Amino acid sequence: MTVAFLPACGKRVTAFQAAVLRHERYVTTTAPPASAAAAARSLAATLRDMQRAFTALAARIKQRDVAGFLAMGGLGGPIDTPITAFVSAVGTLDAEFPGESFPLPG
Repeated sequence: MTVAFLPACGKRVTAFQAAVLRHERYVTTTAPPASAAAAARSLAATLRDMQRAFTALAARIKQRDVAGFLAMGGLGGPIDTPITAFVSAVGTLDAEFPGESFPLPG
């Protein structure tokens, strides 16, 4: 990773954040069935956590902080943890709607 690659990464992070925001708005403004309310709240929380992590990543990109950018990656790191929690929350919510899938941000 070099400073030259950061602007391209920044564009992808910005697009991802927009997708996460769309999902967060949907999850927080659409009333789920009563049986899925707790799972929907959990999913909304993971989306907020993911947004915070990617906002921090975007700041490192804007500052051209390659070391800080790299430090956010890796298993169990500041980016991985909220993504893993999100995937788990989607699975929990998905279990309430057999045969249907919640669209992942991308």
